Amino acid sequence: MKKLFKFNKTDSETKKQKPDKKRKFKLFKLGKLSFKKFKFVNLDNVAVKKKIIITLSPSLVVTILVILLVFTQYQNLHLYQNALEELNDLEKNIYHIGWKTNELSLYESKYIDVDKIDSYTKEFMSEIHTDIIEYIDEINKTIMDNKRFKLELNQATSEKIDKFVDLTNLISNKVSTSFNSVTNKKQANGDMIASYVIRGQIDSQNSLVSPMITQGLEITAFYKEQVNDKLNDIRNNIYYLIIFTGVIIFITSISAANRIGKTIANDIEEVNKKVNQMANGDLNISFDNISKDEIGSLKENLLSMKDGIIQLIQKIDINKDKIDNFSEQLLQQAKYSEKYASKVATNIESISGNINEQNISITDLTASTEELSASIEEISASIELVSGNADMVNDLSNQGLDMTRKISDQMDEIYTNTNELKDFSNQLIENIKQITSIISKINQIADQTKILSLNATIEAARAGDAGKGFAVVAKEVRDLASETSDLSDKIGKIIKDTEVFAQNTINSVNTSFKEVEEGIKTVNDASSKFDEIVRNITSLNNQIDEIVEGIRQINRATEDNVNNINNIAGNSEQLSHVSKDVLDNAVEQSEIAKSLNDSAEALKHITEELNQSVAKFRL
Repeated sequence: MKKLFKFNKTDSETKKQKPDKKRKFKLFKLGKLSFKKFKFVNLDNVAVKKKIIITLSPSLVVTILVILLVFTQYQNLHLYQNALEELNDLEKNIYHIGWKTNELSLYESKYIDVDKIDSYTKEFMSEIHTDIIEYIDEINKTIMDNKRFKLELNQATSEKIDKFVDLTNLISNKVSTSFNSVTNKKQANGDMIASYVIRGQIDSQNSLVSPMITQGLEITAFYKEQVNDKLNDIRNNIYYLIIFTGVIIFITSISAANRIGKTIANDIEEVNKKVNQMANGDLNISFDNISKDEIGSLKENLLSMKDGIIQLIQKIDINKDKIDNFSEQLLQQAKYSEKYASKVATNIESISGNINEQNISITDLTASTEELSASIEEISASIELVSGNADMVNDLSNQGLDMTRKISDQMDEIYTNTNELKDFSNQLIENIKQITSIISKINQIADQTKILSLNATIEAARAGDAGKGFAVVAKEVRDLASETSDLSDKIGKIIKDTEVFAQNTINSVNTSFKEVEEGIKTVNDASSKFDEIVRNITSLNNQIDEIVEGIRQINRATEDNVNNINNIAGNSEQLSHVSKDVLDNAVEQSEIAKSLNDSAEALKHITEELNQSVAKFRL
């Protein structure tokens, strides 16, 4: 930037004005810092800020223009302040010229010598007369241009004052040079007498410089007054511009707040309407416009929550039939297991009763055989009774053989049913694992729904009164998710109990499986014994038929019969214990089957409740 006034300055004066140069851009720096601090959030992500900028754009344009005007006025203010300082310095220089001129006059008056006036006058005139005349003409010309100089302040002020300063400085330098030249010559001649002509020229010079100084002081006073007026005008303009800017910003801020408030209210009302629609069970919702702001994020989250609920309902709907079929199948299997266990228990009780009867019969047979051994002498008389007893023993043996065969068949059936029950239990555990996996997914979806409803509640809280309705809906969604999670937990607990029961069933079946194998072995042994009994009874009948021929063989046959009967009694007792164990296992299996039946009924009831909860939503 060019200086308005140019004149010679010392280094100290130049250093004093350096802070003024720093103050030159003070307003600009303040504005720059203000704009650096005024940072917006990324407008691509927050469209509400974009609406604010669009609404405030007229006021921003006006504010920028006003700032530019204030900056321009501040520059003018700084220029006029510099001009005022330049005028003050010029005034100081004018006074300095007058002081130098007076000092020169006083100094020259000491060396006036009348005798050598002519020679020194001519010498002095020959050196400075021509230059002084030219300088005086320049000064007169400069003074005559003062009027035009006043009228052309903005164009010629710098040029005129520079010329005026140059002339005054040049005069001062020429006078000092001439004085030094004359003084040196006088010293060289050994004579320090000055000429009256020099005195006259000095007086003439003073008469020219004095009006010029007066005129310069008048000019500086005039321009100082003009500059002060300009400074006051600029300060007032800056004040009015700041007030005008504040009013514009206040009005546009109110307008922007009103517009943005309506925009946000409309968006929240639309979201509230869609949430009410979802609360009524209608999930077929969509938004025409989704902005990239907090409201837009709320809409996207609501749509994501809707999609999650739809996926949850679809998964429940897809798995509903599977769960129904599985619960029905589980119920049938439980009923079948209960029925089968009851049947097994009944058969075991029947077998146990027959074994008890067999034990009684064997006891009676033992007593009869012992009586026969003790009463060998009465055999002949009681041959018919013995024959009848032998026939009865034969019948009992045949019945025992038939019972052992029947027991063997039943044990085979128990063995087969036990294998089937084991397979059913394993299949039940696999189905329970699938249900557990499905329930885990349902719990995950319910947890996600809770999180979404919590986010919706937070966003509703941020929205204030306008988000109360949405908060209620979010609470209902969260309650529904909690209810779904609770139902899933109940199902999981029932399934877990069922799995424990099934595992216990498998363990019991495995135990029964081993015991049944041992029972089959025992029954086979008993069957072998009964075969032996039948053979012995047949032999006894043959002996009775041949009693006449071989009475001697009666004792041996009787002893053999006693031994065989004792073996039969031991085997019957062992078979009785096995039957009791099988009966206990059958009763335990029946109780497990009843518990499984109750669990299947509860699972079916929970499935029906879940279907009713899902049925109220419309996709």
